[in-house]
Amino acid sequence: MKMAVVLRDACADDSPRLLQWTNDSAVRRWSGDAACIDARTHAAWFQASLAHDNGNHVWIACAAGEPVGAVRIHVPSGVVSINVAGPQRGQGFGRAMLQAVEPLVAALGVRRIVADIARGNEASMRLFTSCGYKRPADGGSFLAWTKEVDPP
Repeated sequence: MKMAVVLRDACADDSPRLLQWTNDSAVRRWSGDAACIDARTHAAWFQASLAHDNGNHVWIACAAGEPVGAVRIHVPSGVVSINVAGPQRGQGFGRAMLQAVEPLVAALGVRRIVADIARGNEASMRLFTSCGYKRPADGGSFLAWTKEVDPP
């Protein structure tokens, strides 16, 4: 079954939820830094992201009106991050979020989306492969999966 999500721009009220999702042990495991992010560091990053001062654009994915995850894209690098809330993982929300964000990213002028995926993160590798991203030939501890996106 295909999951339906609606992406909305993140707002200040989303900060605590996003910090909780970001500090989830499964997320930290694959992030490259297992340490939890403190509230002060997150607040500064999130405020800069809301203003796009750091190049980040953040959307909250909602299904049936409830938040199920977040998508972040850095402009102009095109680096994407998908974070599905713990209870919603494995239900197809990641795929729905990725497919929903691609046209938004293209509208921002990004022509190549890059997903830096840690070696061993099989769930993310399956997600990006299923959405048409190309697997790199080789790399270090992170692999950069890419996809070209068409302008709107």
